[in-house]
Amino acid sequence: MFKKLIHIQKDIFYSPTHNTFFRLEPPSEQVDFGDYLLEISGHEEKIFEFLICNYNSYVSKETLEQEFPECADPYDKTLDRLRRDKIEGRLKLYGLIKKTQGRAILYLSESPFTAEGRERKQVIPLLCRADYYVDYDAILSDCAPESGADTPQSILRKWIRDCGRLPRYDEKCLMLLERIGFLPAFGKKADKLWFLEQAKALIYRFDAAEVAEYGGTELLLFARSAVLCVIEYIESQMKIILSGSVNVDLEQQFTHLLQHFRTVRIPERGSINPLLLTAFYDYFGLTLYRCYLCSRDPALLNEAVQRTEAALENARKVDLHLQIWAAFLTYNLARLNALRGDFGSAVRNIQTAVILRQCLAESPFFTAELKQDLYFEYLLASIIRTDIERQAGQLTDDGAQAEYLRIRSDAAQCGGDSDRGDSQPYIRRLIAERLHEN
Repeated sequence: MFKKLIHIQKDIFYSPTHNTFFRLEPPSEQVDFGDYLLEISGHEEKIFEFLICNYNSYVSKETLEQEFPECADPYDKTLDRLRRDKIEGRLKLYGLIKKTQGRAILYLSESPFTAEGRERKQVIPLLCRADYYVDYDAILSDCAPESGADTPQSILRKWIRDCGRLPRYDEKCLMLLERIGFLPAFGKKADKLWFLEQAKALIYRFDAAEVAEYGGTELLLFARSAVLCVIEYIESQMKIILSGSVNVDLEQQFTHLLQHFRTVRIPERGSINPLLLTAFYDYFGLTLYRCYLCSRDPALLNEAVQRTEAALENARKVDLHLQIWAAFLTYNLARLNALRGDFGSAVRNIQTAVILRQCLAESPFFTAELKQDLYFEYLLASIIRTDIERQAGQLTDDGAQAEYLRIRSDAAQCGGDSDRGDSQPYIRRLIAERLHEN
């Protein structure tokens, strides 16, 4: 279907082999653009037109199948790849398909790549991007069942396998950060610990070529330190969920982890990928929160708010329409502000978190099991919202008790295999505590 290159606009070309847009500078007058056009016709042309017309909306596989029932496979991998690049903000569309010399070409603008002569050169390395939009629903919907079994284990193994195949160190770091926040929703302890150990191994080493590209090790070391700190926090947090309390050993772990965060040097010059900063500040704030619960030092609480707000600010350059980071960060801010006694901010934060988490749980792009786990995240936020609204005087004790009963009923109706993961037992325990049940 494709030629060697696709002439996009003026001096902009697309390489299907490398899934890359780039420029030829200066454009050669001798180039026969007829050899570089994307040849599409019939159904393919209609699909491209449909994708462009729906630029501001996510176009799912089901939508395309419904729109083009006559096509055997309207969700062709090449069309999906172009659609994903567009959605992630790497490209901007400003026109429909134009026809030249009897062939149809796709007109795009703004490529993040350039080239001198015919050699491709990346202008901005991944870790230096000023924005980095991530299409999380595409990531999760790509987790197709393996051998007919759609299980958390198969998804985690697929992610590790795909990450290990990436040729670049910065790609590995960012791919892990795109996915690691979902780890609590997947499987049991053994599966998660396996994933974390594999992740550590994947991001431990970078090579001389990467150091040369980034002009030194500073940003690469920051990326590695950030990922390792995130992994260490998740490992400690898993112990809290399983035990239901923070013991002396965990207190020491979080204190030690806080020292790790404080010794990480954030590069001061140039742009830093906002996904990297979002994850770093998010888990930095969570670590401060855990240390505050042990020490009750108000300075730790105030710093936790600052770090979490910094994470939320960077998340605006990462999240697309699902607002996944915002769903977690507003939840964290709500708890922190409630502890500070700022119930006005806490109520606003938690109400936003509940709405965002409900939208995630109702998203049509996730597997059934993941939707169930996201629904429990929504129920967890609902419990905290009830707590905060009662503290703020917006709910009476009786009203709060009625709300806890409603949440427990919703959790029971969601059902599923209660032994499959950690979420449902944790929700049950929280509600029982608030209903003063033994």
